[in-house]
Amino acid sequence: MKRVLVVDDDVVSQMLVVAVTKRVDSTIEVIKASDGLEAMHIIDQTNNNVDVILLDLNMPRMNGFEFLKAYHQKTTTPASVAIYTSSEKEEDRKQTSIYDFVKMYCLKPLHADDLQKILTTSL
Repeated sequence: MKRVLVVDDDVVSQMLVVAVTKRVDSTIEVIKASDGLEAMHIIDQTNNNVDVILLDLNMPRMNGFEFLKAYHQKTTTPASVAIYTSSEKEEDRKQTSIYDFVKMYCLKPLHADDLQKILTTSL
């Protein structure tokens, strides 16, 4: 089974990702985390059995940048990560692009075309 982990503190954004993902492929399991700490816990529980991570950057407790650093240190076989954020800062793009497992940088709201692209290139 394909698994997508959506990491975002905004419940509406999470619901949108779930709805769009199910429209793209109803067999995909979507797991939700409200911040990087919760996402790291899920990754531990699933033995890193996640295919794609959709990651917001601005979250409480552990933000997206902190998550990327921790995830990079933790795993030798990372999932494909797509950043989806409201940040248009070039500095943020550069900071996330240093990780080779970050495959895309999308602006919110996530559109079905963007998600389709993420899923077809990452699954």
